[in-house]
Amino acid sequence: MTGGELERYAAFGAICIGFALLILYLVFKRRLALQASLLFLLLMLGLGAGFFLLHFAPEIVSILGFTLPANLLFSVGLGTLTFVHLLSLISLSRLERRSITLTQDLALLQEKVERLSRSARSGGE
Repeated sequence: MTGGELERYAAFGAICIGFALLILYLVFKRRLALQASLLFLLLMLGLGAGFFLLHFAPEIVSILGFTLPANLLFSVGLGTLTFVHLLSLISLSRLERRSITLTQDLALLQEKVERLSRSARSGGE
């Protein structure tokens, strides 16, 4: 791996670490939930560390069948982001189901309150 390649990888690794620090900042400011952002935080830290570790273990790239280290990291990143997206879809579906259930429960309770108030008015007259 040449020095120019390593510099490009180091720049992208630094960007990933920067995004990880931004996520941590948003978690501490309570704008992001830790549970929702933990996997993405780990992805950014892992990709950032991966770019820096490629300098020490370039043979891993060839063992896994990739010709360029960037291809390996791109594949790992894309696969992980796909997994994170799937988990987000599952979480969103659960929240949607819960929202629908709560809306239906609220409508039933409102109907019950209206029925009780009508019976109280008709019984009080």
